[in-house]
Amino acid sequence: YKPRPKLGRLGLDGSHHATMTTAGSFGQFQDRTVVVETFGYFGREPNAGDGESRHRSFGANIRAIRGPLDVGVGAVRSVDDDPYGAGLGALRMRSLFAKAEYAVLPWLFGSFKAEWLTVSVPSAGEGSGAFRQHHVMPGLAALIRQNVRLVAEADLYPEYATPIPRSSPRGVWLRLDLAF
Repeated sequence: YKPRPKLGRLGLDGSHHATMTTAGSFGQFQDRTVVVETFGYFGREPNAGDGESRHRSFGANIRAIRGPLDVGVGAVRSVDDDPYGAGLGALRMRSLFAKAEYAVLPWLFGSFKAEWLTVSVPSAGEGSGAFRQHHVMPGLAALIRQNVRLVAEADLYPEYATPIPRSSPRGVWLRLDLAF
């Protein structure tokens, strides 16, 4: 499920009141909007044993748009009752996330995303326990066409702690997003 009311000037389809903008005035930069969203996912699937594991996720976020600035924050909580099929207990995850985008030009956006994730893994030897990570992604996006975006992002983990010691991952991503 995913109800998402939008309170503000521009509709979800980009439509707006005829008196709001004049020709050539970049209507999207005049938007003043708040979007509130809640979402959930429920299911069951076979686990590593011969049984079935139920899983559920719930989340909520709020997004505010004021002209060229678009910011949002949210949280997700997930539980998987018995993913390993050994009766060890539930796998639990919590995530807090935030993002900000700023339209420098109508076709060029700077962005910053951050996530704080905590995972509690059932006790089963190596790899069990809890871990947390803090993930940040500064980036730049260019609109090539209305539905085509070229994105460059750095993928950084200032905090990366797991039950199994590893080095902190990082990378740079260059991708092409297509929306249809």
